[in-house]
Amino acid sequence: MAETRLTILGGGGVGKSALTIRYSLGHYVDAYDPTVEDFYRKGAMVDSTASMLLILDTAGQEQYSMMRDSWMRAGDAFFLVFDVSSRSSFDELDEFAAGICRVKDKDTCDSIPTIVVANKCDIESREVGQEEAQEKARSLGCAYCEASAKTATGVEHAFEMAVREHRRIKAETEDRNEPVSRRRFALIKQCTLL
Repeated sequence: MAETRLTILGGGGVGKSALTIRYSLGHYVDAYDPTVEDFYRKGAMVDSTASMLLILDTAGQEQYSMMRDSWMRAGDAFFLVFDVSSRSSFDELDEFAAGICRVKDKDTCDSIPTIVVANKCDIESREVGQEEAQEKARSLGCAYCEASAKTATGVEHAFEMAVREHRRIKAETEDRNEPVSRRRFALIKQCTLL
């Protein structure tokens, strides 16, 4: 069974724990209790393939920012979560994405499985519209989805997206790292001379 280590990042109060608990345990927690660091495991079938998600739910408060590098090093895939009713949580995404790129030694998130998750999409009084959020995700090189931990809308889809992105990028990396002689042999086998 393939594993995906998913690190959940975002500002305080954006619903990182609510999303994680909704997905992992199947219920909604509406009381805000700041997280420092929690781990969850959940088996799932994604595209008919068994997967194990190892989910690291992290603190969003500034006093825990010194721990972020270790959380980022631990992840194979990432959620960048913001609250659609909070412009400041949306603005923080740039800092989190830059941190991931720095820790993973990449220029952009294009080659890092990263999903921008617009949480609390059930709220009608949005400060951040869907088009603006999608544009931000594109500019960061991330996939995008909307979710609501409260109504369970899009939650399962978001976690499955993370597994798919991890698989896709892992496969692309393995293809690039395949020895040249094996690639040439594969090309030769496919050629037909007339």
